[in-house]
Amino acid sequence: LLQRSVLGTEAMFLMMDHVFALGFRRYEWKCNALNLPSRQAARRLGFSFEGLFRQAAVVKGRNRDTTWYSVLDREWPDLRSAFVEWLDPSNFGQDGRQKTRLAEKIDPTGKREERRTLTEDQIQRLLDERDDFSDRRD
Repeated sequence: LLQRSVLGTEAMFLMMDHVFALGFRRYEWKCNALNLPSRQAARRLGFSFEGLFRQAAVVKGRNRDTTWYSVLDREWPDLRSAFVEWLDPSNFGQDGRQKTRLAEKIDPTGKREERRTLTEDQIQRLLDERDDFSDRRD
């Protein structure tokens, strides 16, 4: 599996690099709002939270909320540099383990996520509010 691996990260980097080289203005990540590992992956890879689309789809007879994340073309140069630096072989020890996390390369100050994303608690509250509202209507 490519999840949480150097190869998976490099594959995502190569796709983003190709998309922006073609002149696209944005690259999106959408996932089931209940899929915490997918939401965490989006943030780890530098995507910014854009919103929660409530009842975006019906899957197996149930409403599914979708979280949306994006990388914009104006953000890509800095993000690209972080990926290149992180993927450099010097960032990995003999055992293949990273020396510096990608998040530290993307946002060394820790301020980017504060500005652009909801916390997991805030997303969970939105999901809970949706459930509470649904329960009152039944």
